Amino acid sequence: MCVQQESAALLLPGLNDAALLQMNTLLGMCASRMEAIPQAKAAFEKALAANERQAVFDPVSTHQYVQLLTRIGEEDAARRITTKS
Repeated sequence: MCVQQESAALLLPGLNDAALLQMNTLLGMCASRMEAIPQAKAAFEKALAANERQAVFDPVSTHQYVQLLTRIGEEDAARRITTKS
């Protein structure tokens, strides 16, 4: 249900970067728990892009993505993200 609701909500017009960051992070977390890894990674990538546009970077959001990458064995990708963030 979470994945469906967040996916639908992300289609709403006029979402600012803070909303995109939070909503895509939640979508990534929900998709990850469902083992929908490609969908989770795509959502986390969008969250990371929105996060990088923020005046103040949110490390908690990025940590969620790094945890997923580490869990699925993509340590190099996780390292790249933590190094640039």
